[in-house]
Amino acid sequence: MGSSIQASSGHLPFDPSRWCSIKEELGPASWFQLPFHCHASCPGPNPFTCPFLLHLRKVYRHVNTATFRHRQRTFRASPSAMAAAAAAASLAAGAVATWQWHVHRKAVPDAFVLRLEARSDATVCASSGNLTNEEAAMATFQAASDRRCRGLLLRMRCEDTPRVGSGAVGRLGRAQELRDAVLHFRNAQVVEDKANHKQQGVQKDNLGRKRPTIAYGEHFGGFGDNGTLAYYLASACERMYVQPGGSVALLGLSQPRWYAKELLEKYGVKPRVVAKGLYKSAGDVFGRTSGGRRIRRAAQSLVNNLRKQVESGIASGRGWKPEKAKKILAKGGILDASKAVQDGLLDGEMYWDEVQMLLPKDRKGIKPLPQVGALEYLNALQKEKRHKKKQPKIALVFLKGAVLLGRGRDDGFSTGSDGVCAALRAAGEDKTVGAVILRLDSPGGSPGGSIAIEREIHSISQKGKPVIASMADVAASGAYLIAAACSHVIAQPGTITGSIGTLAAKFDVRELMQRHGVHVETSLAGRDAEMFSIYTGWSRSQEKMAVKAVESAYIDFCGRVAQGRKMSTKQVSGVAEGKVFTGTDALQAGLVDSLGGLHHSVDLARKQAGMPSTSPVVVFAPVTRLSLEALLSALRQERPWGLFSHSLHQLGFPTSVFPGLLQLADLFHQDPIQHLDLTTWCIATPAAAMPCT
Repeated sequence: MGSSIQASSGHLPFDPSRWCSIKEELGPASWFQLPFHCHASCPGPNPFTCPFLLHLRKVYRHVNTATFRHRQRTFRASPSAMAAAAAAASLAAGAVATWQWHVHRKAVPDAFVLRLEARSDATVCASSGNLTNEEAAMATFQAASDRRCRGLLLRMRCEDTPRVGSGAVGRLGRAQELRDAVLHFRNAQVVEDKANHKQQGVQKDNLGRKRPTIAYGEHFGGFGDNGTLAYYLASACERMYVQPGGSVALLGLSQPRWYAKELLEKYGVKPRVVAKGLYKSAGDVFGRTSGGRRIRRAAQSLVNNLRKQVESGIASGRGWKPEKAKKILAKGGILDASKAVQDGLLDGEMYWDEVQMLLPKDRKGIKPLPQVGALEYLNALQKEKRHKKKQPKIALVFLKGAVLLGRGRDDGFSTGSDGVCAALRAAGEDKTVGAVILRLDSPGGSPGGSIAIEREIHSISQKGKPVIASMADVAASGAYLIAAACSHVIAQPGTITGSIGTLAAKFDVRELMQRHGVHVETSLAGRDAEMFSIYTGWSRSQEKMAVKAVESAYIDFCGRVAQGRKMSTKQVSGVAEGKVFTGTDALQAGLVDSLGGLHHSVDLARKQAGMPSTSPVVVFAPVTRLSLEALLSALRQERPWGLFSHSLHQLGFPTSVFPGLLQLADLFHQDPIQHLDLTTWCIATPAAAMPCT
């Protein structure tokens, strides 16, 4: 029986037979001293690192004398079993210690500065992971009511190379989303907490006053990069600095329109576009060589409206008169750093290390407070404010990209109607969901897909749950049809919306194929069997059929908008015909109910549903592809629906291969999975952090 066990500390030998004599010497009344006497017989620097002692402590705490003697005989008979048990106990102790450290460690410092980073087109970026403008805005609103946050640093990551969309009018909505959050942070005050002042380690001057908001960039636009949106976003900060040698390029806004009919015809492709709506110009890119006078006037009016919003925002942010901002933007040009500071566009020239010294200092007044990124801050809030599964919550469903009927392509530029419908259906069936927010950033798309999503919105409304449409950059055409079905529609002033109209297009590539020696012969069983074939054009009768179908869809479109917005047919006709509106104009036309961002939508959803101000916001999103991320998301959720069925369909497995698995798939074939992404929010946002509109 004289086998030995290698102790974990110093690999010292220990004889298991020694423990019997120790037990007889001490007696049952002195078992609590047993680990220390064993350690005396097995010397080492730490009595808690010996695997045998770890198991022995567990024994004497939970068993009586008889059980102890029984385990004594068992251990004598099987020292390898004792070693395995001791190893398991060691692993368990290590896991508990790690878990305790993870739970009790501080997610963010007691005092920090929130750091945001954005590109020249006002889209946010993060040093690690993916971050959206909505998430960055929610983090900023939350930090405004967090007494640990002592300031905000906005770093503009403008580039030297041309960036598509840096001056496009379709990017203003996301810029306003983040800009509103920065302005809210700038105007919010820190509540002084004298009791925790020393514990937080912050200079007293930083308490009970407005916190600094600083914007910095190597340049705000320059050669090849329009800095108008970047400067517009940065003007929400109290102070703005640029690196010496930098520049400011306030070149204005633009809305390019492409016309590719001649290019297509050059290569033998003949497009044919049928549209209903005097201003429905989405198909002109294929069917025209230039825009008409009516289209040009409407587009110029749209750009002028958005330019006024930029001028007003810059003037209010910098403390100028509106005339000064208008004059600067009208003049345009690229200014060097010294000229921009001289004209008052910036507050000074500084390097990055010098700007950081402007941030609030620690208690000693020497080092600046640590910076916490928006994504890091959101993840910390998730750990600090874990919500209960049965707690009332708000469901947030995203619709981004063109609307496609069915599953879609899942390419980041389109969204399938099946996934959105499934997410809405899951939110409607969840008894803990009190309200639903549908976040729209889409130019429209399939009428059938839009109508399917509209139906799910009506189903949720019939259950007494308010559905609020929150518009981002664009929510036009079919996306507006979806928004019209919601109980309340909220848009940013710079949102592009409206475009109530329909169109259809067909391409004839017969000439292109003939040029390359390809000839097609078709056998028909019906006069119009090739109406939508790319190998032929439209006959007169077929073109009339297409026009009739487009007009019928247009009438149905207007009727659904009238029903959803509670407007008369005449009122809808006045705002239809494919007209495009900014959010401000849409409010006057009755197409939206109020102006604001996603944060305002959350506040309104809580109010309409009668929910407390601490109700969390949970993202409901479908999983339609088999991937590790989808699987991990599925394992985190409350209701893993449809994972097997959708994965098998995506992979194209026949039904005879896995009969048992397919039976399970049929059992769960209700909806794609409801899941929470790691970077989305389960945050209980205080009502004090909400913007008032």
